[in-house]
Amino acid sequence: MKAVLPIVIVILLIPDCVRAEPFDPEGFRQQVVPFVSRHCLDCHNAEEAEGELNLSRFAKVDDLLDNRKVWENVLGQLKAGAMPPDGMPRPEAEQLNAVVRWLDLAVVYVDPTQPADPGRVTVRRLNRTEYNNTIRDLFGVSLPLADEFPEDDVGYGFDNIGDVLSVSPLRMEQYLNAAEKLTAMLRGYSDQPVYDEFIEAGHLRFNGVRPRNSSDRGRELVPGTELYSVFELPLPGEYEVTINAWGDEHPIEKDRKQNERWLEAESKFRIDPDAKPVVEATLLCEDRAIGHVPVLPGNATTSLKQSYSLRFTAQAGEHVIRIRHRFPREMNQEQVASHLKKPLLAPRLGLRQVQVRGPIQIGDAKLTPAHRAFVTAGSSDSMSGREAARNVLRKIADRAWRRPLSEAELDQLVGFFEQQVRAGESFDRALELTLQSILISPRFLMLYEPSFNAGGDSSEVKPGQAAEPIDAFSLASRLSYFLWSSMPDEELFELARTGQLSRPDVLAQQADRLLRDKRSDAMIDGFFGQWLELRKLSGASFDQNLFPQYSTELKDNLRQETLLFVESLVRENRPALELLVADYSFLNGRLARFYGIDGIGRKSDFQRVSLKGSQRQGVLTHGSLLMLTSYPNRTSPTRRGNWILEAILGEEPPPPPANVPELERTQAAAPDLSLREQLEQHRVNPSCVSCHRTMDAIGFGFENFDAIGRWRDHDKDRPIDSAGDLPSGESFQSSRELIAILSKREEDFVRHLSGKLLTFAIGRGVEYYDRVALDEIVQRTKPRSHRFQDLIREVVLSRPFRMRGTTHAR
Repeated sequence: MKAVLPIVIVILLIPDCVRAEPFDPEGFRQQVVPFVSRHCLDCHNAEEAEGELNLSRFAKVDDLLDNRKVWENVLGQLKAGAMPPDGMPRPEAEQLNAVVRWLDLAVVYVDPTQPADPGRVTVRRLNRTEYNNTIRDLFGVSLPLADEFPEDDVGYGFDNIGDVLSVSPLRMEQYLNAAEKLTAMLRGYSDQPVYDEFIEAGHLRFNGVRPRNSSDRGRELVPGTELYSVFELPLPGEYEVTINAWGDEHPIEKDRKQNERWLEAESKFRIDPDAKPVVEATLLCEDRAIGHVPVLPGNATTSLKQSYSLRFTAQAGEHVIRIRHRFPREMNQEQVASHLKKPLLAPRLGLRQVQVRGPIQIGDAKLTPAHRAFVTAGSSDSMSGREAARNVLRKIADRAWRRPLSEAELDQLVGFFEQQVRAGESFDRALELTLQSILISPRFLMLYEPSFNAGGDSSEVKPGQAAEPIDAFSLASRLSYFLWSSMPDEELFELARTGQLSRPDVLAQQADRLLRDKRSDAMIDGFFGQWLELRKLSGASFDQNLFPQYSTELKDNLRQETLLFVESLVRENRPALELLVADYSFLNGRLARFYGIDGIGRKSDFQRVSLKGSQRQGVLTHGSLLMLTSYPNRTSPTRRGNWILEAILGEEPPPPPANVPELERTQAAAPDLSLREQLEQHRVNPSCVSCHRTMDAIGFGFENFDAIGRWRDHDKDRPIDSAGDLPSGESFQSSRELIAILSKREEDFVRHLSGKLLTFAIGRGVEYYDRVALDEIVQRTKPRSHRFQDLIREVVLSRPFRMRGTTHAR
């Protein structure tokens, strides 16, 4: 194939005012038809239809508008220079540009005289995250039941897309198994421990004075040290925390030989049953003291025989268990003050293991209404078994199915309950089986939106209109599953019940409220983790011979940096463009050293850090994303450039042509060349030039960052060349200058970001008719610099979010 003008960049970087030109239907007859007749119909006609594409059937513009997907593919081939093929007459650049420009407008054209189509969302099941979170909020438990389900399929970059979330017989069997396991645990008679977690002391995190570590001795705490870890308790109730610990009166000395003598003496030490404690351990759940335990003298060998246990009550969910060094109560204040001045000379607390198990008893903590109704249900003198079951099932199913039950639905549930009783089951067992039927019902497992009812605003529906509001309870679920990946809470249910939620002002207030709630962490992790592909980072690995600084801990820290950064953008309602241009990030001591940023202590936790004066700016220079777009043994300018085009700018280059040799063959033939020189040789194939010129130019702008995101000045002892020229005429010398060029495309970036948010919010891909809504979101958030919470609020208020189409518009 012959080289052609790199149209993809021309289209990518033209000003907004040009792209906003009006759509002229006559352009099809005047420009497209002559172009197709001369350059396309020899192969793509009714007789041959090469590639199953017959362009002769498109005689008028309406034919194109009814088959936009076909022309999107044609447009992609023209942009890439893949068509016309090699050996065929080449179109003039001016003619090709005109056709591409017209098609760019045509494939997203919406007739302004017709009502905007909000689209329809395919009924879909809960994904694994949503299933776990819904069970958590319905029953107040934290059980990873869905972790045993198969991985969720992904569409449009997200795992909550209705078109790809199928339900197989295997998955239905797993839903039933999960329901059986859950109901047994809710009753508290599971045949296996619900929670029994051991953590070795070496895996605990610490605050304060760094503890001494040893593979066989655990960790040794001195005054000012706190060890802690996060435990996710599955059920509300009473738990037991146990520590395997020992005390030592010998201080830590700098003298190695003295220390060795003490270690030898300790190895022969045996516990004296009359010995007095030398230290105490204070245990806390979060910041609430569980209690204090006196720790007897001992050594690492005997510590496992010295177990100290305390009980505490807690709700289900994540809790931080802390262990602190505490002086014996027999010590007076002067002795304590003396040791605090020199903590390394104070008695030590040795810790080997921490265990949390339970719940020993369910119900001492606050139960959700559904959980309490289930475990306290029973017939009485004033209520028959049928009446008691009917009362309980209404309370549970109303919430589980996320809308009020009809009387017919309730009669079916009560009928199933009575059928189990007639079969010989006890009241409790029959209720348990009925609850399982609720949890495997499509009404629980699926998110579907019934026709408009009185819960909506009927004033929005006009006779013959192509759209209608979704009902109020479906709107509540759309909002909560967007921002919490979970079911609505009682406030949302009440607003839906009274019809207020469909009011735009109330809906906006609720979006703000849900964002303030801790549960919105699910949206931040789910959206950014998938849009930026951070979830894929767990599978990345690198050659440690080439990159000795690489470790799993480094990778985890880099992922945490990016998550903290995007969380700050949302929580602080920062402008969306800061994603690209922010001069700050969140680093701990390890990452500060890795990035070469001074002023952060080695032991520091994550904190906001200025990047001014450094080579880094925005998320594109985060080590996490630089790792994601590299190979295990080298950088990849092509992958980095392609990722930025797709993920950040919404431009999807076509797949590479067939029969193009791998870069490794070029590298083997010319190992002494720099990567830039090797790529220049690699793309001598004319069919590769147009796309590679785009991707490689952008990718080389970040070539100063190696495969694991570390700054470098040389590659193969040659200076790194990060300069580049774009076909728009713009040039850059560094990643910061390239980021400045990309940031000029603010409205296109925000439109693409809004499309991604809308896709994640409603569970379907963005279509051409959504362009109207996306343009409105961009314009409404423009006065305040497109801030993140404003974008989220406008997505929630948009027509595609609040309504559904009854017929598809052209």
